[in-house]
Amino acid sequence: MKTLTVKEAVKKPSNISNPKEITYIVDSKEKKIKSVVIPYDIYVKVKEELEAEEFLKRNYKTLMNEENYKEFRETTDKASEDLQI
Repeated sequence: MKTLTVKEAVKKPSNISNPKEITYIVDSKEKKIKSVVIPYDIYVKVKEELEAEEFLKRNYKTLMNEENYKEFRETTDKASEDLQI
């Protein structure tokens, strides 16, 4: 992990335009992290995890409804029987 001040990031933007590691951009006066820059491959993994989490949160009631679960099981059972024939 790398830490840069805002001034350093502005002076040398290549550090944040093509990061090879996680980079923290820190406000030099307040000593607080203002931004985080991550490599693209990490971004893709994080994005997939966040999308999956968001889907589960949005559809929690539907997924956990017992009636819907029974319907799902019946559908999958019929499909598996059709595949066995």
